[in-house]
Amino acid sequence: MPGEIFNSGGRCAQNEAAGSMNNLVATSHAVARQVLPFLSQKAIPITPSNYRLWYEYFSGSWPELRETLDRLLKDGLEFTPDLTNSLYYRFFSIEASENRLKVLNRTEEKVQQMALEIIKGLLISISNSTVFSQSLGRYLSVIEEAQDLETLRDVVGKILEESSLVIKAHETFHGQMKETSESLRQLQEDLLRAQELANTDELTGLPNRRALNCRIIEEESRARRYDTTLSFILFDLDDFKKVNDSFGHLVGDRLLAITAKAIKAVIRLSDTPARFGGEEFAVICPQTDLIGAINLANRLRVSIEETTFTVKGAVVKATISGGAAMYRLGETPTDLIERADQALRLAKERGKNLIANEKDFPADN
Repeated sequence: MPGEIFNSGGRCAQNEAAGSMNNLVATSHAVARQVLPFLSQKAIPITPSNYRLWYEYFSGSWPELRETLDRLLKDGLEFTPDLTNSLYYRFFSIEASENRLKVLNRTEEKVQQMALEIIKGLLISISNSTVFSQSLGRYLSVIEEAQDLETLRDVVGKILEESSLVIKAHETFHGQMKETSESLRQLQEDLLRAQELANTDELTGLPNRRALNCRIIEEESRARRYDTTLSFILFDLDDFKKVNDSFGHLVGDRLLAITAKAIKAVIRLSDTPARFGGEEFAVICPQTDLIGAINLANRLRVSIEETTFTVKGAVVKATISGGAAMYRLGETPTDLIERADQALRLAKERGKNLIANEKDFPADN
């Protein structure tokens, strides 16, 4: 019968789904039985991020992650909080960034919902007051026409009864507003934190590309409005891939963090540094002409060149190349960034560890 065939097929599908779920549960339990003893043995705190990192390792689903951790285990490194945080950032940073944006969006939705509740409560309060005003008008007419004290006493009683309801409604609304005010204060703090996280590069602590894009639009608008100078510098760590290949990605991450620290030490408070992407960094320099930007870039270049650190007895040194450009009235921020990028490429072509600028372009540019 068709119905029997259908029911049989449905049962088969259910059995298959149940079987898949059972397999998934069994696999996750098997991996967990490897992860937890391992974390205890290595004295690694059993946190969600550590568990996830090593769950992926023991499940074998991520070859690059497994290869990296195998190499660290072979070298006998201690899995300190800094090391595990760096590993988590490296393999889950994109997902983490997306999660921060989701938190930001959810917080904004909560604020909007709360605003709607405030408006709704206010309208109800106004409605109660309006109804009471209308009732007062009717009661005044009755009082003017009243012929005896009994009628007056009855009207006054009704006025007191309705006024107490209105007062109670206002008190309720006042209480709700007080609670809402506190909730809004907390949400505002959450929103600010979420915005800061969404605009910050987790590894270096610098503003990220998203934040840089917003800031350069603001600075371009200010330079255009007040006819002031604005420069942009783009840096790139020379031969960064060799550092990763020779010493590993964790050392590369450390070098990026050191570079970020050096940038913050050299620039002014009015300048905006950012991680542009990968091993590239940028600095927005308001009220700075091209000469000033070149001087700043060279100070940073020398600072990085003089910085060294040791990894397993080997001295790690790095250099940077940079490109500087100055805003031209009427152009877009993208035009300014492209010229700085072109100058950076020119610096690379000329031998690295130097700063080029838009004045260095060939005549046909």
